[in-house]
Amino acid sequence: MMKKSMLILMLAVSASPLNATQVSPVKISPIKDASVDCNAIRAKYHCPVQKHQISLSFDDGPGSVTPQILDILKKEHIKATFFILGNKIDCARYKPGSQSLALCRQRFATLRRIKQEGHEIGSHSYEHYHHSELTPAQLNQTISRS
Repeated sequence: MMKKSMLILMLAVSASPLNATQVSPVKISPIKDASVDCNAIRAKYHCPVQKHQISLSFDDGPGSVTPQILDILKKEHIKATFFILGNKIDCARYKPGSQSLALCRQRFATLRRIKQEGHEIGSHSYEHYHHSELTPAQLNQTISRS
């Protein structure tokens, strides 16, 4: 039986525009007395586990800092997954010529960049509903809309 120590990855990103002092260094620390049976996980989920890899994901985007995050990921040759809120890129809901429409178009351009640079894109629904409180019809609507 193969056992591995679990690791915690902590990456702090500020909500304001990034500069070199606002991104905390990645800190990896072992959890004492924690182990995982990798062979059992592979057998249960029928998927290969690649060694020495982590996955980065970013939720609720695209946001104002996403372009700076993409710059860092590109510089470091790192791929990530971006979970997008549909309401942030639904530009049809804004009035022509409004500042909100201009911002939406910037976010949509950022979404295109995410795709062009080879990152994965996932849906984080249309907006932050409490999904457990929605009816099946409402859930279908928010999934379709996003």
